[in-house]
Amino acid sequence: QALLSVVGIILVITFGAMISLRSVAKPIKELTNSAKAVSEGDLQNRVPEDGPGEMKELAESFNNMVDAIQDYRDSLEDKQKELETSLEIREQEFTQINQAAELITAGGGLAEKLSETLQIIREAYDYQTASILLVGENDYLMPAARFSESHRTINPAKSRLIAMQALEDNVDIQFEMEAEEGGKDTISAYPIRFRNEIIGILLMEWFGEISLDETQQAFLSALTRQIAVIIENARLQ
Repeated sequence: QALLSVVGIILVITFGAMISLRSVAKPIKELTNSAKAVSEGDLQNRVPEDGPGEMKELAESFNNMVDAIQDYRDSLEDKQKELETSLEIREQEFTQINQAAELITAGGGLAEKLSETLQIIREAYDYQTASILLVGENDYLMPAARFSESHRTINPAKSRLIAMQALEDNVDIQFEMEAEEGGKDTISAYPIRFRNEIIGILLMEWFGEISLDETQQAFLSALTRQIAVIIENARLQ
């Protein structure tokens, strides 16, 4: 009878061990398969978070690790897209600056060259209206070129005041004002300088709120320098 008891205990232990091994073997196999899939680039693969306590914790840790890798890769892809977009914009701006530079020696009158320059700026900034004003006697601003994409105009008197302020203060100005039809309009004025002297103002108007970053501001500064050379070159001819 004692022998039967011992045999029974052994059978119970053996049977329990077999069940325990099976309950652990399946999660381990799933974890191994998932780890292989992830190593091959499948970051969508996850391990079922079940099984014995330790295996469940291991599965949760594995899934958290894969989630972190997925987030990191997504972040890298987003930054790569931003970089590619930024490079495309910089290449476009470089092309536009070259186009403006070619106008310096191109044929045609000053008004025609300045109008073409406004078209180049339009491609980059999609404004509604833009003007180039030349500084005359007693700092009087004279219209030299204008381009408009809309019949609706922003308050002309306010636009001229902004241009005069940019001339007097020798600074770039971006001003937002209440629109007649609701919302806001934006007026920007950029001094056109030649040898530290303001010889004109680039005036741009948008329907809506516009915010230009530092790179866009730098691009506009480069264009105003090209405009200044176009103006001075025309005066010397």
